[in-house]
Amino acid sequence: MTRRAVATSRQLACPAIALLITLSCGHGQRLDELERWRKTFTEEQKKRDYEQDQATEDLTSKLACDNAEVRNFVKKCTSEEVCDDGKVVNAIRNMKRMDHVMLRIPYQSDQPLSIDAEDRRAQVFRLILRHQVVSGSTKLLVVAIPSLEKKLAKGKVSPTAKATVPIDYTKLKTQVFHFRNSLYDAEYNLPRTVKHLEPQVPRCDTRSVELVQTFQKEVSDDHLLAHELKIQHPYVDLIIFLVEC
Repeated sequence: MTRRAVATSRQLACPAIALLITLSCGHGQRLDELERWRKTFTEEQKKRDYEQDQATEDLTSKLACDNAEVRNFVKKCTSEEVCDDGKVVNAIRNMKRMDHVMLRIPYQSDQPLSIDAEDRRAQVFRLILRHQVVSGSTKLLVVAIPSLEKKLAKGKVSPTAKATVPIDYTKLKTQVFHFRNSLYDAEYNLPRTVKHLEPQVPRCDTRSVELVQTFQKEVSDDHLLAHELKIQHPYVDLIIFLVEC
């Protein structure tokens, strides 16, 4: 190849290489723009899907849970540890007709809460089976109502009579928290898709006792069973709800 031919080929090659580099850079920029657009679209789609899911859940909640006080309690008051103005107790009182199991168990501060009675365990299994097909609004709520401190009456005290030590609410709430989580384990196998609410341990003593009595009086399945009538102080009344609110 002559020197002139070599020079000519170099002159042609340099612009071609430059063009390829330019095209390559332009292609890379377009890919970056497409990736940014894809991320933006994906984020917007997720936001729309979430809003749609929330709208569907709100509609389902209103259809399945027609009590506004209960809906408000489930939505806003589930993190409260005390029943200010009786909000917790009043809301739960309006949940008598919602799907639940109520039972009484002995209380020991150094032992986890557990259901030992086979008949009550069977009720909990049936409750969970009824909710195997989970809607977006299905929620688990566990309410624990401790027995009141049993004080000795003046003037008529038996030599063997003993006053009970009051139950520590903070410790009980921790135990209820672990009990609630255990319902998702293999034994009970509550679907993980069921959302859970903050466990409730109402501190309004008199109102709480009245709440228990209301459930036991008005809901046939909540009547104390023979073995529960024999449970001594201290004890805990548990209400396990699966609600569509």
